Amino acid sequence: MSQRPDRSSQTSFELPDPPVHFDILDATHIKITVPVNSGWKVPLHWHTDDSVGCNRITAIENRLVVTSKGPPGKGSAGIGFGPGSSHRFTAGDHHNFRPRTKDKECVAILEAGASQTALMRNVCGATLDADLYPTLACTPYWIRLLYIMLWFSPRARNYMIAKLLWVQIQMMRSTHDFHVEYGRINAPFLWWLAHPWHWDGPEPRWTFKIEWWSYYFITMVVQWVCYWIGRLVLGMKAEYKEYMPREGGGGSVVSEDVREKMV
Repeated sequence: MSQRPDRSSQTSFELPDPPVHFDILDATHIKITVPVNSGWKVPLHWHTDDSVGCNRITAIENRLVVTSKGPPGKGSAGIGFGPGSSHRFTAGDHHNFRPRTKDKECVAILEAGASQTALMRNVCGATLDADLYPTLACTPYWIRLLYIMLWFSPRARNYMIAKLLWVQIQMMRSTHDFHVEYGRINAPFLWWLAHPWHWDGPEPRWTFKIEWWSYYFITMVVQWVCYWIGRLVLGMKAEYKEYMPREGGGGSVVSEDVREKMV
């Protein structure tokens, strides 16, 4: 049986699917490099505590697109900007960001709370070590046995690993205040179905409020279930000491040329 690799001193992570490279510059800055034709983007998400969430994204090479979605009455918007420009995230909004085009490498610096840097370390570590999880000494015996029984089907093993990793990532996101949209209750549409004679009129404002808050409810249920399944059934943790920098360690500082572009 194997042990979880020690990545506590690692500050550079390259993930394969979709391809993306992360460099932990310091406790609050992450450099993101998206190669050509990657298709990578941050999922639409929000933070309940904005002091530990995403603060600002700065384009270093190529252009970025940021999408923000606010509560009823505010709507959603997308903004594009090029190298040297930044976007500050609005507290309470749901947001994501991605390269504007796929035909050029894109480099950006994310400024966020230390909790998001810890999340990045743990998600990257768990993703890179996903193939090891079924063989770790700390993995429940029944999972190791099931993995052995699937020796005849690499596809089944890969499917199993992918689903276990998904649960692990939701567990980590929940603990580090990173909440992804998993669905919503389309209350305006349901109201319209119940009142077909009002097809030419606006839906009540309260239906949009229900729709907005349903994002929160559904996400919290999904992440809560994943957290406790991961902890009690799968023997997982939301944060691993093998992935966190030891006292006195950590990433490098932001270089002067990069910091100038972030002003």
